[in-house]
Amino acid sequence: MKISAIVLISASLPLALLAYSGGPPNGYTGAPNEDNCTACHSSYPLNSGDGNMLLTTPETYVPGETYSLTISLTDAGQQRWGFELTSLGIGDITVTDPTNTQLSTSGDISYLKQTQTGSAAGTPDGPIVWS
Repeated sequence: MKISAIVLISASLPLALLAYSGGPPNGYTGAPNEDNCTACHSSYPLNSGDGNMLLTTPETYVPGETYSLTISLTDAGQQRWGFELTSLGIGDITVTDPTNTQLSTSGDISYLKQTQTGSAAGTPDGPIVWS
């Protein structure tokens, strides 16, 4: 099973991130029955604008194995950064960098997102990387 089929991510790039610099509200990953980042970041339609997001995952998924994911964002002119992702019933999400990432839950769904420090305030253009 491909990891890309399991992980849904919403990368929050532009201006309104200031309102959620400590992490976005749960439920904006674009997963089934969830909204996506454009609910708050309406400057651009989903998957448009001049920013770039790279999600690095293993090529395949084997149940019971542990995997690292890396998220990298770049966007000329931006100075604050964020993301939110969830897995849909395939394993657990574990925080390995509590300074820059945090885990929150809503019901039985876990969300990984940036912390206030992890929003890298004042860092121009990127790349900003979370693992």
